[in-house]
Amino acid sequence: MSIKEAYLFDNANNPLRVKGIRVELFDANSGKLLDVQNSDDLNPGWGGPPSNEWGVKLNFSAPHGTPLDIYMTDPTYTYPGNIARNLYGGASDRINLDLLKLPAGSGGQQSSLNYATPRSIAEWVDEGWRWGPEEKDAVRNLIFNFITVISFRLDLLPNRSGLREVANNWGKAMSRLNINHEVLLK
Repeated sequence: MSIKEAYLFDNANNPLRVKGIRVELFDANSGKLLDVQNSDDLNPGWGGPPSNEWGVKLNFSAPHGTPLDIYMTDPTYTYPGNIARNLYGGASDRINLDLLKLPAGSGGQQSSLNYATPRSIAEWVDEGWRWGPEEKDAVRNLIFNFITVISFRLDLLPNRSGLREVANNWGKAMSRLNINHEVLLK
């Protein structure tokens, strides 16, 4: 049994002291869910302040050298869409991940995202006058990771409940931002 310790940080490299972000470990080739844990304090004290070590310890067994992917989902829709792809699966190790935080609502664009070319997506996100630069990065991250992880693996969704749950969480996060994720599936 191997362990991937995933330590979570914000985009300024500060420990991300947030409980409940779902960190999901997948076999990169098959899309099979290997383990899932909710983020928490990994070194809690005895009633003192929270530690600087927040994240998860993912346990897995996979054939030696199998590439692994980590996908973030979040029941609060604050940090979904963050990923780490093609990690070495042959050993236990520590991974530090900077997560991008999504904005709380829509960007205020005049039109909806009607077609999904890389340029049209980037331009649509940039029109979000209610979003700051870091929020726009997080939105682009979510959209393009959805395309990479979900749109190109639609054939796996019926047989991979873990991957379906990722697709549902990320889709709901996009809906909260007034993004029709169905456009990304075409």
